Amino acid sequence: MGIIKHRIVHSIMTGSSARNHYGIFKNKKAKLLASKYGLNLNDPNSYIHFGKYITYYDVSFMIDNFWLDHFMYNTDKPLEVSYDEYDDIFYSLQIKYPALLNFSFA
Repeated sequence: MGIIKHRIVHSIMTGSSARNHYGIFKNKKAKLLASKYGLNLNDPNSYIHFGKYITYYDVSFMIDNFWLDHFMYNTDKPLEVSYDEYDDIFYSLQIKYPALLNFSFA
């Protein structure tokens, strides 16, 4: 009889194949942003998404829409921020969505 040697093969775990420690979120950045704005951290049906996990883009899209509602329809601020942050948010949204935040009445 021959001797059978056992080989142990270790596979390298990548970010997508490793065990997810962020619940319904794909990564820490998405979960922290959702937590900062007080969004639901347990129900994936609270988000518009197409994959297995909620991505940073999914959370960012929702928050952009909260801020757009605030600037366009004068709803409550989604989060209390400093005056400088408020301006930064407005101008970044103005760049992302120029047609929505163009208030010229010419």
